[in-house]
Amino acid sequence: MWQSVLSYNYSDSVLEAQAKAFSHFMEPANFDDAAMMGIFLDYVGGNFLVTDALWYAENVANPAVYDVFTEIPNLGGPSELLNVADAVDTFGAHIPSSAVRYVSDI
Repeated sequence: MWQSVLSYNYSDSVLEAQAKAFSHFMEPANFDDAAMMGIFLDYVGGNFLVTDALWYAENVANPAVYDVFTEIPNLGGPSELLNVADAVDTFGAHIPSSAVRYVSDI
């Protein structure tokens, strides 16, 4: 499988671009059953970051379904083809260790 973790500086324009990209990703016409993703808001070192975790369940590097996210100016991040076990093992390593996590009971 392919995985990528992209980080973005937090700004109104990034949030707007993320919302538009996610809406595009979720449109039925763009459905790809190999694609899965998560969008995270992290607080690291006194700054907010937006992070996209992108997974593709086929042996395809940089699948086009994620172009709407990768075209948003970003800080980069790993992008690699892995077996599923290695993808699970490595994903946590890309999450900043100093990130503050909040759990809501809503």
